[in-house]
Amino acid sequence: MSDRVYQALDARGQLVSEAVTGAPSGVNMLNDCAARTLRDRGQFVYSHASAEGGHRPSITVMMKSVAQSYGKKTVGVLLTGMGRDGAEGMQAIASAGGFTIAQDEETCVVFGMPKEAIALDAVQKILPISAISPLLSRLIVNSS
Repeated sequence: MSDRVYQALDARGQLVSEAVTGAPSGVNMLNDCAARTLRDRGQFVYSHASAEGGHRPSITVMMKSVAQSYGKKTVGVLLTGMGRDGAEGMQAIASAGGFTIAQDEETCVVFGMPKEAIALDAVQKILPISAISPLLSRLIVNSS
């Protein structure tokens, strides 16, 4: 388990412990339908701002905020899903110098979200689902 704890904060900066669930990685994510953004020191902040592209929570909103905070250190992964949520987030990550990965059509249940990111030329690697985790592991080891 990671020794780093990420906190969820509301728009006023108050810790929202009842909305946080612990993940095996030690990174906590919100468990509601609020928009997720990241601010300094890895704190996820949620808001009930209007939906982006019809989605709330929106992966695009979260990816854009991570790209803004971490720039070229960001890795974005977009897996199977319907619609275009995440496509512009992947573009933000790529524009910030980060690395982007999308699941290939053959292994997607629904090739919507990855397809849209690929169409924006926001994806650097298109891989089957089975190859994504090993690549992420190599990226982590090589960045240490």
